Amino acid sequence: MPTISFIGSASGASASIGPYNLASGHCLVVAAYTYQTPTALPGDTAGNNFLQAVKSSGSDTFIWYVKNTVANVANFITFSPITSTYSAVFAWDISGVDTSNPLDATGAGIGTGTTSATSAITTQFANEAIIVINGITSGYSTSSLPVVGGNSMTLDGNTGGGGNEGAGAHLVVSTIQTGVTAGMTLGSASWAALVATFKAPTYSISGTILDSSSNPIIGVTVACTGQTNTTTASDGTYSFTGVSGSVTVTPTLTEWTFSPISLGISSATSTANFTGTETFYSISGNAGVGGATVFWTASGIFQTELGGWFLLEGGGFLELEGTSGSVTADGSGNYIIPNLINDNYQIIPSKTGYTFSPTSASEIISGSSIIGVNFIATQGASVYSQPDCRNFSIFPNSTVNIQNTLFYTKQTSSNSAVPGTDSRAAGAPVDCRVSPNIPQNSRTPGTYGPGE
Repeated sequence: MPTISFIGSASGASASIGPYNLASGHCLVVAAYTYQTPTALPGDTAGNNFLQAVKSSGSDTFIWYVKNTVANVANFITFSPITSTYSAVFAWDISGVDTSNPLDATGAGIGTGTTSATSAITTQFANEAIIVINGITSGYSTSSLPVVGGNSMTLDGNTGGGGNEGAGAHLVVSTIQTGVTAGMTLGSASWAALVATFKAPTYSISGTILDSSSNPIIGVTVACTGQTNTTTASDGTYSFTGVSGSVTVTPTLTEWTFSPISLGISSATSTANFTGTETFYSISGNAGVGGATVFWTASGIFQTELGGWFLLEGGGFLELEGTSGSVTADGSGNYIIPNLINDNYQIIPSKTGYTFSPTSASEIISGSSIIGVNFIATQGASVYSQPDCRNFSIFPNSTVNIQNTLFYTKQTSSNSAVPGTDSRAAGAPVDCRVSPNIPQNSRTPGTYGPGE
């Protein structure tokens, strides 16, 4: 991030600021309100070459800069552009900026009234140095500091004479500035306002995000300070360009954790690799009886950024909707359903000859495992089905299996008002057919079987 040092100010037809120790590789900025069109550029004893950053439309207010300064232990800035005694000159030394092309955004504005404002500017990068100068014909107000985009600036003073003054200010911003203006509160006056921003050196960051088996992880959201988020490609790679200053890179993806959690990056380090591990959860409890089968079904309501598909470690995808399975309880009835993700789950225990209370359980996994999903198992007598009430062999009734017992859910007998009967009433079930191929209706007592 850039660092701004205010060197000083001067006024008059021949201004001199210094001496000061100028380091190499810095950016030197001079701003002036000259009240007249200047006939010369600023200079310094180090022989640095000044470039114009921005000027007002009236050609009486300027910001100049030097890129990649030459060092001088006792440097003086000199400025003798005009005959007027009303010039106001300010100088700043900025370190930590791009040495080849430090200037980024500029803005200028002129007007009259009690508030000045430059035209709107938008910076390309985070971490930029901002310099502002106001040229004023009748003084400025100390009740309000200069601001840029709502950020208060450091006022470096005012100088000049005869009611014609200049006020200089500076600020370093850590975020990109979009469509902002710079200005200050004045006495009622004619004014010119200028702003120039200077960017830090920029660099690129790239990296690869793999799982523990070195397979690429697709669709990871990667955040970088001051940058727009990006996502990993099919080979697990990502990149950022135009990064400035020190930043933090952080990957995120539903159902995954990453190591390291984040990385601090500077211009000296531009590679950021991560290893991802899938995050799974479990549901556990006691089925109430040893050897019970515990069925589970996921509703699939928790969708991911990948549109309802879950990325499996090692490659491939698993569709979340309708995922199901089963586990077998141990001899004490304990069970655990592993490798689950965030979702709604239906848990159903089952074992021949047993009923369960409750018959099922609904659980929601949301970021942690669930324990204590227990059932009570009750052993009962053998459960028999109701009889097959078919009229003839090719039209069986509809059936449903409940606790391993076949029940008939629809009656197709011509006498639909008569319920099906349990043919065990006279002992063991009886073959009541009159022909080997035609099962008969046993609802009429004494006709084809033991009856009701």
